Amino acid sequence: MYQQTGPSTSTFIAIMTRLPVRGTLLALAGITLIGTLIGMAVA
Repeated sequence: MYQQTGPSTSTFIAIMTRLPVRGTLLALAGITLIGTLIGMAVA
């Protein structure tokens, strides 16, 4: 048995794989919102 500091490797990998997906979805939502606002302003 050895002392483990911080999150386990599997947890770290899971977090690192989810962060880009969440960031991409957030960016897409932001772009959609800005596009809608511009469309409403122009129309």
